[in-house]
Amino acid sequence: MNTLISNKSGSFRENIEFFVTEKITGLTPSVALDVSEIKIPEFLELSDPYFYEAKEIHALLNADIFFRIIKDNVYKVNEELLFRETEFGWVTGGRLQETKTNNFSCYLFKDNYSIEETLKLFFELESLGIKDDPCYREDDQAMNVFKETVQNNNNWYVVELPFLKHWNELSDNFSVAKQRFHSLWRRLKRDKTLYTQYKETIQDYLNQGIIEKVKNIETNECKPMYYLPHQAIKKEGRVTTSTRIVFDAASHQANELSLNDCLWPGPNLNPNLLDVLINFRLNRVAISSDIRQAFLQICLADKHKDFVRFLWTDSNPRIEKNPTLQVYRFNRVIFGVNSSPFLLAATIKYHREI
Repeated sequence: MNTLISNKSGSFRENIEFFVTEKITGLTPSVALDVSEIKIPEFLELSDPYFYEAKEIHALLNADIFFRIIKDNVYKVNEELLFRETEFGWVTGGRLQETKTNNFSCYLFKDNYSIEETLKLFFELESLGIKDDPCYREDDQAMNVFKETVQNNNNWYVVELPFLKHWNELSDNFSVAKQRFHSLWRRLKRDKTLYTQYKETIQDYLNQGIIEKVKNIETNECKPMYYLPHQAIKKEGRVTTSTRIVFDAASHQANELSLNDCLWPGPNLNPNLLDVLINFRLNRVAISSDIRQAFLQICLADKHKDFVRFLWTDSNPRIEKNPTLQVYRFNRVIFGVNSSPFLLAATIKYHREI
């Protein structure tokens, strides 16, 4: 993104291209510094009056900008601390004591790096403190869960949801799902055709075993659950189904987590589009295919089915104002859950490799 940066007076203005990232580095300085005995002249207009506090870095300027904003004036406080004037005010450099010193004991193993190895290490992102923790890579976590839990049961692949948080951190979302169902119910009252299509889709799911009624709907604190709100999406002019039921796994109660918040989305395992296009040009005839209801061809593990519950009713909106709600749950992977595309692609990849 391009952003215009400027100092307070407006004497320096520069349009700079930034790359956006969630985190640049850790707190800078890493701990609060003690400036109680430092006398800073009042005529120094500091770019950051609270430079001694540990704070986040919001923007990182590259070298060509740095040498354009730096000025010649230098004010030396003592042998260890100095201030230098820039377009944004005076900045500090040197050494200060921490407000509190903790003593730690450790053992050190020293390895004599060659000059080439040292230079390589210097330029690695890890040396700047902005490299991802290799032990906590999101893609690896999702893939590990899949590999450890995928099963083949009677020619059906069975997978588990790749939870990144403990189940108990997820609220049931029942109140939101109920409120949105009543909103949907009012819409179905006004649109008879939509109600018919909606009901036929639910019945088709039941007939195929994609969903099932929940017989015991009592809440069990030891076994968390989640209710998915749903709505109809109409796409006029489609050759296939013009009305599709979409489930919302991003929904959540106030100050609570959604199902999507608790799942690893997983890596993108889809083939590179450039490779696909090049392969299309290799031969005179190209063939493409599609898997009907692809997500729904993968079974969900029994212990995770209660995380994909939803509300429906056999009541007729033309007759009954207040429907009798029934609880259903999915037996298959569904579209709308952020990990579903990964689970589908990982299952196809797994099937091809065995």
